[in-house]
Amino acid sequence: MPRHALVVAASLLLVASAGADGMRQPPAYDAADLAAPPVTLANLLASERFWPYHVSPAADWPIEGRAPLRAGLRGVLVRVEPAGLARIDFGRDGIHEIPVEDTDLLAGAEAIRRGERRKILPNLVHAIGPRLIDPTTTPPAPMSLQKALDAPGFVSVFASPDAPALAALAEAVAPLAAEAGFLTAFFPQGRHPDGEVFERLRTLGWPTPFVMDWLSEGYTQAHLGAATDPPRVLVQTPEGRVLFRSEWREGAATDLAAALARTKLASAEASD
Repeated sequence: MPRHALVVAASLLLVASAGADGMRQPPAYDAADLAAPPVTLANLLASERFWPYHVSPAADWPIEGRAPLRAGLRGVLVRVEPAGLARIDFGRDGIHEIPVEDTDLLAGAEAIRRGERRKILPNLVHAIGPRLIDPTTTPPAPMSLQKALDAPGFVSVFASPDAPALAALAEAVAPLAAEAGFLTAFFPQGRHPDGEVFERLRTLGWPTPFVMDWLSEGYTQAHLGAATDPPRVLVQTPEGRVLFRSEWREGAATDLAAALARTKLASAEASD
């Protein structure tokens, strides 16, 4: 069977294996921790393990030029920004940044901390883990969710498979991510069939997990915004919090290495 057909088959397998909520049976995971301090606006970034996956506006949220987002409308939390804004993907109703205090995020986080609400995976793992194709297998297949869950963080790369800078980007990112133990996730830009992406990554000697073509645009807008031009690199925690973000330019590899080193050091100090 041609390789492009194998990737199509893997894509179909991924969709078919999804459960009613859009994902396969997750690994064992429990975020509850009664010993942790209550989640507040002041410690929300430090309490990211309790961030709920779904968040709603606490009251109708006005949007210029269109109907407001209704109170209780459920969206997917992309991340919390240091400025106290919750970046939420409401699907066809758009991606919006709403002050945390104007959402039910804190109440949801507290319910997770107390074990009253189940959190099945860290948020970024939940969002992209079941939707990554692993090109190291023959035939290519959905990547193991456990592999995503075990990663201490993600290096998310947004670029076109035929971008002139991709070869240099891959050569720089691969060893840095591997040294930090981070999982690289590739978000192909533009319309490129999965088989084409698969072949391009293999040709580069960079068999990194990638998001399927028909999902990549939505994830790119959620994480970068429509006005941001790739190639771009984000370093993210398993919950989606951004530790580093940069366009890919001269000197970006040095900045990325420094960011990953800081993250590795912080993790080591936290475990002491």
